[in-house]
Amino acid sequence: MGKRKDKTGLDAREEIFCLAYTRHRNARIAYEAYLPGSKAQPETKRVAGYQMLNRPHIALRIEQLRQAAIKMSHATVGTILKEIDEARELAMEIEQPAAAVTASMSKARLAGFLKPEDKLHLGGVSVNVMLTAADVSVC
Repeated sequence: MGKRKDKTGLDAREEIFCLAYTRHRNARIAYEAYLPGSKAQPETKRVAGYQMLNRPHIALRIEQLRQAAIKMSHATVGTILKEIDEARELAMEIEQPAAAVTASMSKARLAGFLKPEDKLHLGGVSVNVMLTAADVSVC
């Protein structure tokens, strides 16, 4: 008797692999979810996970899950920029210029106007802009 497949053509363990890979973006971790309790070495799990990623039905399902996650996400660059504008306006209303400047800098970074090596000169004060991964992450 064969494995029971769902409407995507995957069995339950393959679906678990796809969900884990979509969440963690790590083939080894996804393989560990697919085959919990495996005594294989981490490198063996990584290779096996990578091999699973190359299966057409697995790759298709992962792409479907990624697209669904994108559609469900309420945060877009546009909405984030709008929220930053609202925060800046509020900061100006309550007379918090430092918060307004922070909001403006965040907007400039998100919009791509500032690069990690950029320096700004604000009223005689030199400001170095240091970007980290957290600064450019939208998720």
